[in-house]
Amino acid sequence: MSVEAIKIIRGIDGAIVDAQLHSGLRAVDLTLIERQWSPWRQDIVRRLSERGVDPSIWPQSLHWDWFAKLRYLQLLAVEVCAIDAEGEWQAIVMMETVTRRCQLPAQAGKHLVYVDYVETAPWNWPIPELGLSRRFKGLGHILFRYVIRRSFELGYKGRIGLVALPQAEAFYGTTLGMAQIPATSPHDLDYFELSEAKAMELIIQEN
Repeated sequence: MSVEAIKIIRGIDGAIVDAQLHSGLRAVDLTLIERQWSPWRQDIVRRLSERGVDPSIWPQSLHWDWFAKLRYLQLLAVEVCAIDAEGEWQAIVMMETVTRRCQLPAQAGKHLVYVDYVETAPWNWPIPELGLSRRFKGLGHILFRYVIRRSFELGYKGRIGLVALPQAEAFYGTTLGMAQIPATSPHDLDYFELSEAKAMELIIQEN
């Protein structure tokens, strides 16, 4: 595992907080993440249920279980990166770096980094129905800058692809400027892909 010192933003007051960006996470790390996050998920489900909040607007990763994703670490093409701050894991991304290919016509068939899963800790979810706001914000941006950087390191020129949960579509499409390819079935999720040109724009903005 490699570790990079970074800064993150505390949600309540905008203060800058020291954090670490870890790459090359192992099974023991994903196990700890699930142990830290699972009680929060369970409490959120309980409180949403007690308040009668429509399940259609519940956070869409509430059912995720990082224990169940341990098997993916056996694949050589899978890499995991996460953010740690104040003794807790704050966000995580799991990606494939070898097997996936682009779908956008301008770069069809070329290699890309495919984001399998990305999630922030439950205490970083804004849930207005429970009066909850993010403990830390901007974590998704940090993880995706890392994924873009990893794509460049692999010679993929920043190309990234993923299938998005509906609640995250605005972040990928509007905030990051990824191209959206609508699902072919009403039961499927839309696919998003970052072009080489847009990846370069995001890298320039970062610098």
